[in-house]
Amino acid sequence: MSFHPALIVVDVQNDFVTPGFAGHIPGATKVIPFINQLLGEDYKWDYIVATKDLHPADHVSFRASHGPKGMPKGTVLDINAYGKTYKQQLWSTHCVEGTVGAEFHPELKMDKVDYILPKGMDTLVESYSGFYDAVGRDNGLKKILDDRNITHVFVVGVAGDMCVRDTALHAKEYYDTYVVNDGIYMSTEEAGQLTLRDFDDAKISVITINDPILEAVKNRTK
Repeated sequence: MSFHPALIVVDVQNDFVTPGFAGHIPGATKVIPFINQLLGEDYKWDYIVATKDLHPADHVSFRASHGPKGMPKGTVLDINAYGKTYKQQLWSTHCVEGTVGAEFHPELKMDKVDYILPKGMDTLVESYSGFYDAVGRDNGLKKILDDRNITHVFVVGVAGDMCVRDTALHAKEYYDTYVVNDGIYMSTEEAGQLTLRDFDDAKISVITINDPILEAVKNRTK
């Protein structure tokens, strides 16, 4: 069986991982050394993609976009866009294009990344997954991977129960998919437990950074 592995690094941006920023998940910076390890010279990936949440200032997922006083955090609305209706949870304003909050954490080894995939750029549609947005439109990630004959996908990043989860679930439709547990961070413990069940149900392998298949990535001949 052919083995052409790709690493997908999901949304390791200031607004999600850096203390003091808009959507900071307490403790999330602890995944960065593990992700950097996977980005190191020892690992022979065929391709490395970093997804990047990149929203306009009036994005539909922002509380502030819904009236002068906004709406309570966590409110879920039915959003109509492009002939489809989807449910959208509202968040504080985050990852706005051109802001420091949207930039990758400065300690992340971005020089090892082959391609940056922006998502969530349409005002009317959220995109947690790197593959498809909330109304099912293609973000282009599958073609990028297929053009390089990728067979195995390894996913890391934040938040484990949102963008990592959706990216991994979509990846599993096409590739052998692994989530590296040391390299993800859940927004809450409860959400994390539910997500791990989702991975199990989808037959996505949740592995540690010392798993033999990651050793195989290191030992392969490209």
